Amino acid sequence: MRWFAIWVAVIGLSCFPLPIALAASPSTVGELLDGGGRQLTREDIPKLFAGATINGAAMGNANSTFQLRYLADGTATGEGRTQAGSTKISGTWSANDRNQYCQDLRTADGVPLQACFYYFVLGTRLYAAPTANRSAPVYERQLTRETSR
Repeated sequence: MRWFAIWVAVIGLSCFPLPIALAASPSTVGELLDGGGRQLTREDIPKLFAGATINGAAMGNANSTFQLRYLADGTATGEGRTQAGSTKISGTWSANDRNQYCQDLRTADGVPLQACFYYFVLGTRLYAAPTANRSAPVYERQLTRETSR
């Protein structure tokens, strides 16, 4: 009987598509919002970022990644990696009146990484986008926090 129940569950699940939030990551702001996601506000960004380490692929370049630790004083430090190697990154971050995360970072060689982005959440997942337009691509980020011992 137990095998029959498992078989019925497997066959039944294969006949019904899963909702977008469970089936695959959204690829655009519109898909993210339609799946129940929401844009972070100016007030949300510091609450989420302060004390967190965030990493992911650079927007538009999956071969470049970053990992940054965000402090409550508005500073950030970390590392960027490309196929050519890695470099230290440091600078400041903030949230503006347009509900954007903004960064004024520099690599160890002095290359500026200045920009503002939009951040979104879908369930427990974090996404960044270059604009809030529904057709804009989204890039998933991993957020971790150190736990006190």
